[in-house]
Amino acid sequence: MKHLFIIALISIFTISSAQAAENGKGKACKHRGDMKAKILEKFDANNDGKLDESERAAAKTAVQAKRQERIAKLKSEHPKLFEKIDSNGDGNISKDEAKAARAMRKQHCDKKKGERGDKADGKRSEIANKIKERRANRKEK
Repeated sequence: MKHLFIIALISIFTISSAQAAENGKGKACKHRGDMKAKILEKFDANNDGKLDESERAAAKTAVQAKRQERIAKLKSEHPKLFEKIDSNGDGNISKDEAKAARAMRKQHCDKKKGERGDKADGKRSEIANKIKERRANRKEK
């Protein structure tokens, strides 16, 4: 149960499937390790290097709240997309619906990448670097 919860936390914070496919498996594994460290840093109140029962409960609550925020934002900002992802119409996005949405997104990104060809790769890298730089600058402020 403990390992399952940690895996669930890590999976929530992982990068999108399109980025994972582009970055390769080695970087994705490193990212998981980084996320585990961030989770411990944020929720390991007694600094013993492990999450005890109350720390796991706090982490689970925070993750669920963040997920609900993302769902609410998606509903309000992109209602048509939300309807497309919410295939059973229950107003929530299940794990299976999220998995299907990631697969759709990956397929869409792969199609677009094929249409653009190699010329777009350099431009996309430039844009990605600018975005990373802006984010780093925001964190410093």
